[in-house]
Amino acid sequence: MIANLNHGQHGGGGLLRLRQRIKTFWSEEPVGWYIGRITVSDGERLEIKYDNGDRETFLVSDEDVVYELIDEQAFVFDSRSLTDQLKDQRFDDQWYQFLGNRGGRTSSKFKLDVRPRYVDGGGITNNPLRKTERVVWALCEGQTPLAVCFDTVANDGARLRAIWTVRGAVGEALQRGWKLWFRAQTNGASSISVVVLYTAFEVKDRQINLRTTDVSTEHHGIRAMALLVELDVVDQDPISYELFPGKKLNVIRNTGLASCKVYDVIGFYFDAAALKGTSCVEIKFRCRPRH
Repeated sequence: MIANLNHGQHGGGGLLRLRQRIKTFWSEEPVGWYIGRITVSDGERLEIKYDNGDRETFLVSDEDVVYELIDEQAFVFDSRSLTDQLKDQRFDDQWYQFLGNRGGRTSSKFKLDVRPRYVDGGGITNNPLRKTERVVWALCEGQTPLAVCFDTVANDGARLRAIWTVRGAVGEALQRGWKLWFRAQTNGASSISVVVLYTAFEVKDRQINLRTTDVSTEHHGIRAMALLVELDVVDQDPISYELFPGKKLNVIRNTGLASCKVYDVIGFYFDAAALKGTSCVEIKFRCRPRH
C-alpha cells in the first residue's frame, strides 16, 4: 500500500481547497487504475466515489488493494479558453443544457431592452420592449402595477449582484479561469455560462442540496445558484442533485421565449438592478430619473 491516510474526513473542494483523490488497483481484477474522490475516511475505512460514478468501500488494512493518494486542488485555474471550457464533455448530459450557452462568443438575446417596436434594415419587425415585459412579469410573478413588478425584479437582481459582482467573486472567477483579465469587470454570456455549468457539475458531484445546505462559505457560483433556487428560477432534484428549470424560468419559456436559459436570466437580473435608479412607471417602460 502506498500513502499516508491521516487526513480525517474529506469532501469536495471549494476554491483552492485540497481535494483528496485516490488511485486504486484491485489485484484480482487487473484492468488498471481507478481514479476517484474520498468521501469518508475514518482511519480504518475509506468510502470512494469514482469518476465514472461508481462507489466503493474498503478497509485501509485490506491487503488485496493497492492504492495511492493524490492531493490535488479542486476546480482550480483552467487555462483553456472560455469557448473550450463550454464545450467540455462533462457538460454533455441533457440536464445541463438549460443553464448556459455552450457555443461561445455569443450574446444573450434576452437583455433588458426598452426600445419600442421597430423595423430593422432587413425589413424585419422587432419588439424588444415586449420581450422585456414578458421576462419582468414572469420574474415578479405578475405583480401590478408594472413599476412595482420591475422594482421586485431589480431588488432580486441586486441580491444576485451582491454575490456575483463584488471584488471577491471577481477574484475567484479570475483564479479559476472563468473570466478574462481584460474583461474582469464585465459579465458576458460566455463567462456567466461557464460559471453556471461548473457550478451545476460541482453541486451534483458534491451532492449539495441547495435548498437546505448552508452555502455561505462556498464560492460565488454556488451561492448564486442557491439564490436562484430560492427565487424559483432554478429547481433541484433532491435525490440526484441535478438541476432543472424552476417555475419562473418555465413561465418565461411558456410565453413564447422557449430559448431562454439561466445565463440569460442572470444577465437580465444584473441589468434590472443597474436600472434601479430609474422609475419605469408606464406600460411602455418609458424611464425617467427619480426626483
